Amino acid sequence: RSWIRNTSGTAASDTTKSGAAAHELGHNLGMNHSNSTKCTDSTGLVVAFGGTCTTIGYGDPFDTMGSQPPTRLLSALHRSILTMLPAKSVATATASGTYTLSSANVATATAGVQSLRFAAGAATLELEYRNPSGVFDNFATTDPAVNGVTIRSLPATPGSATGDSHLIDMMPATSTTTDAPLLKGSLYDPAS
Repeated sequence: RSWIRNTSGTAASDTTKSGAAAHELGHNLGMNHSNSTKCTDSTGLVVAFGGTCTTIGYGDPFDTMGSQPPTRLLSALHRSILTMLPAKSVATATASGTYTLSSANVATATAGVQSLRFAAGAATLELEYRNPSGVFDNFATTDPAVNGVTIRSLPATPGSATGDSHLIDMMPATSTTTDAPLLKGSLYDPAS
């Protein structure tokens, strides 16, 4: 059950209203929040993933189930929960290799792999690539969201009552998650 209410005392913009409506509808369809994490290693150094992590509620600016506004498309995780991504578009990497990702915001049966998942210790991580398109993913061509891959830590049971996803901030030293994607040409080893 969910509801929408403007408590600010001012008229909400159309973007805010449509974003809130999409977010709350997502809950009614079984989706949970898209959060982000801020992590530190054992020495207190800020790192992308591992060590001690703090959850930032609604901290994923690339998913309707995260921060609002603007309204964005659902993440590959949420689209797979709703079966908006064909099963063949979600792959699990079990070995090192080279993988090709198609844009997660292209809704065609021939799109190829749009969600690549792999184990990183006890966590399952998901890679997603987007390109600037349409009304919702209208990123500038220079935006990090369309110049790299977004990485999320997935819940143990996607779609469960405790199944929030967590955006991993690949630029942890900055104060924002809008630059979180791992940019083209960059490397990240979750085991290091």
